Amino acid sequence: NEIETIGDLSGLDKLTSISVYNNKITDLNGLNGCAKLQTISAYDNNTLTGSLSLKNCPELTTLNVYITEVSDDTNTKDVVETTVKGKLDSIDVSGLKKLTNISAYNQALTSVNVKDCAALTGINLYGNQLTAIPVIEGCAKLTTITLNDNKITDIKNIATDMDSKKEGINTVVTSLNLSGNLIESLEGLKEATTLTTLNLAKNKITDISAIGALTTLKTLTLTDNAELASLKPISDNFATTSSLTLNIVGTKAAKDTEAIKEMQKKFSTMKITYTETTTEKK
Repeated sequence: NEIETIGDLSGLDKLTSISVYNNKITDLNGLNGCAKLQTISAYDNNTLTGSLSLKNCPELTTLNVYITEVSDDTNTKDVVETTVKGKLDSIDVSGLKKLTNISAYNQALTSVNVKDCAALTGINLYGNQLTAIPVIEGCAKLTTITLNDNKITDIKNIATDMDSKKEGINTVVTSLNLSGNLIESLEGLKEATTLTTLNLAKNKITDISAIGALTTLKTLTLTDNAELASLKPISDNFATTSSLTLNIVGTKAAKDTEAIKEMQKKFSTMKITYTETTTEKK
């Protein structure tokens, strides 16, 4: 459709769902204050700009403002990287106690506030402009965080938000995707001890010491961290019965076949992929 404007709808006290996807809407703030609104489907409005606040929608459970991946390359049907991006730069849904899911990928987000969203289980924010992991304090049910292809350099705040020794802190995140960012240091990651799936591909990581504490990991992707040379933190700290699936293609560690063989002797159930076609498993 061709809808461009949504005015102030806060007076619609019986509105529970709105579907305005694939339009030309520039602003959704007219929905803020809809007291009964539960679902917003406003994806593929790549004209959305500026900030979006929905803090006054206490019944909101689902927010979809993503941009579908498409390519303007007519020579291929495969989408390598979307060429259509949104312009939305910030979202504030803090304090929404019933919000369970946010999908806002392929926008231009530099700020997302989800603090104290107690029912939130998943956030999908890949393909934005974020430089740090959003604060997840008070998100006690959050299990899945998808932040690949941003500009994240700093992950220190996860040490505060996922430290199980602190009362009220999130302790259930199991999946974290940070691939395609600008991360050099994993400082703080050692507190994320509930993780089972961690993707750190295509960053600038040279030291994985913090991963030595994440012994519950089942899948770890470290591909294309070109200067990463040592897997010693894994070898020294993981149980010999670990069933970790580890991918190190495109790293210096992948070229150290002797070290890989030694690891396979020690870890009989660990699987290591170190070339595009080779998986070592005892």
